[in-house]
Amino acid sequence: MGYILHKGGEGRFVLQSSETGVMVGLLIEPLRNESVQMFSYDFGQVYLRKELLNVEIFPELNALKFFAIEYPGLHDFDRYLQHESWQLLYVFLLAEAKSVAYNACRTISEPLPEMWSYKPENPRGLWKVPAFGLWIDEMGCWMGNRDGLLVKLDEYGKIVESHQLENNLRCMIGSKNSLYASCDNGKIYDLTSSIPKSIYNINYPNGYSVIQSIALDNDHLWLLDLYANLVCLTSKFQVRLQKKLDIWVGWFFHIDEQFIYIGHKSGLSCYKKDNAEMLWQEFTVAPVLSGTVKSDKLFLGTSDGRIYVVSKEQNLKLRKLEVVAKCKGSVYAISLSEDGEYIFATDHLSNLYSFTSAGHIVSEQKVGCGAILSLKVFKNRLYGTTTDGILACFSTETTKEFTIQASKQTTKQRIITTPLSYEVAQKDASASAVVLECVKQGGKLKVRPVSDGYRKDWNVQFPQALRIEGVRYLVDSLQEAKEFYRVVGKIRRIDQ
Repeated sequence: MGYILHKGGEGRFVLQSSETGVMVGLLIEPLRNESVQMFSYDFGQVYLRKELLNVEIFPELNALKFFAIEYPGLHDFDRYLQHESWQLLYVFLLAEAKSVAYNACRTISEPLPEMWSYKPENPRGLWKVPAFGLWIDEMGCWMGNRDGLLVKLDEYGKIVESHQLENNLRCMIGSKNSLYASCDNGKIYDLTSSIPKSIYNINYPNGYSVIQSIALDNDHLWLLDLYANLVCLTSKFQVRLQKKLDIWVGWFFHIDEQFIYIGHKSGLSCYKKDNAEMLWQEFTVAPVLSGTVKSDKLFLGTSDGRIYVVSKEQNLKLRKLEVVAKCKGSVYAISLSEDGEYIFATDHLSNLYSFTSAGHIVSEQKVGCGAILSLKVFKNRLYGTTTDGILACFSTETTKEFTIQASKQTTKQRIITTPLSYEVAQKDASASAVVLECVKQGGKLKVRPVSDGYRKDWNVQFPQALRIEGVRYLVDSLQEAKEFYRVVGKIRRIDQ
């Protein structure tokens, strides 16, 4: 394995693994005329110059013959991300921040209220043990943390059972009759029995066998490790397909009936499912850290705060990658509401966002349980595991409306409701504007066009928080989508 050098701030150099693309640490240079023996006595393992693959482009390191590695902690990230001299590596560092469970905002005065939350005790000390693993279904809520603790809770947050695994529990995936978890020792566990059972082990010789993501396709279990090795297991856990991919993997992995989709350090790649041959790539500005799926669309969150949407279309001329929304921080997790009308997203600043599927922001609020690393929506509830090691449950309606309610109660914090201009309009404000009306149908508020020239039976994609039964609105125009309309321009309430 070699290392790629990046010039950081404060005269330091960052080391990136050439095999995995992850940040390994910072380079430690020896003193002038210091011997390898003395250097190793102070810093442990010593690495040789030849392991630096691009050292020639840094003339200030011409005399460097050997080096050591400094492994940064969470508080080091505070300095890197805030210090002016480190800003050239800001996006790169934020891509690594999720891996180390970094939370930039650790004091919240008025957090979004939770329905309930659960935090396991740490008998070894007071430090926080981050939790990445999360799965929610009809049977309950599963969470797994960095110490290998696996806990099942009911819908009210009460413990049903718990188990201790050997290593960091990174990810979980399930279906109606199965549930699996991966640990950083390369093992996959079957969680359907009374005691978790190891059913597969990638077992690399170097001992660093991190399974980055897992996915289910009918009775096949798919694995993607940190080295971009793709493995497909049959229902009897025999290897059906194994292939090394030419990417640095990210945090998004999805399988459908025909294709494999992987988010990585450069964007999104699509592969054939039968032989893992790459079909196409779409490139993003920053590494992909999260993602979710809505029928024929993929949503991706990146370390520069962008949320992208791209169709599964195989035709290059028809497929389009575009930014649909923007967060203030690195997008750690994304999930969709069950009706597909809302995008929920979290970032490294402990923000929880709600957007319409068209990207209009509905709410933004701090959570008090740490930055959310994994996010799932189930039965109008939003579940998240966090950097503080907490499993928290929120109401999706609360997350969509809390910020708008809070804006009426306090002026102490910055409130964002919607980027659309919303004002009172006169009935005859504009002859070219389109009139909409909010009506109640089947217990839900729907917005539909009133003006001539539009389908009266089609719904209009409209911010949930602005819907009031019986109220009419003016919008600049409507854009036709697949059996519904999108608002274009300003939203104005008609004063009746």
